[in-house]
Amino acid sequence: MVKLAIYLDDVDAQGGPFQLLSGPNDILKAVGGRDQFHLDTDKVASAIAVGAIPPPLTCEVMTGTAVFADTARFFHRGKPATGRHRAALFFSYFARNPERPYFCNRSGFSGSELDGLTAGLSSAQRQAALWHSGLPFYWRVIPSASV
Repeated sequence: MVKLAIYLDDVDAQGGPFQLLSGPNDILKAVGGRDQFHLDTDKVASAIAVGAIPPPLTCEVMTGTAVFADTARFFHRGKPATGRHRAALFFSYFARNPERPYFCNRSGFSGSELDGLTAGLSSAQRQAALWHSGLPFYWRVIPSASV
């Protein structure tokens, strides 16, 4: 999975910059697990303070900057904006048959809504948009991660 962020405002530490943390195995070992795809921020801060994991890569950028991130290999977040609003466009891309599809199905649209939205598309476009329906049954029954 790859995420692309295009910033429409300058973003500094108070503007909610995009952050990448170490790979999942390093973090989970340092903080002792996670719950439903969320990390305990106090445990992460403690692990950083003692040097168990490196501090996050923080993207403080100027308007128009594009940031690409491998969100399958790294935990990521938008740091909460504390001093000003942040405006950005985010796009997520993943393989036709993702290794962990339950991380990818976060559109927020129901199956019937997706059917309606894709009704006028070509066959190839519909297959790309409705990729989830082509997964083996056991992958379709695992609930997707929450939006």
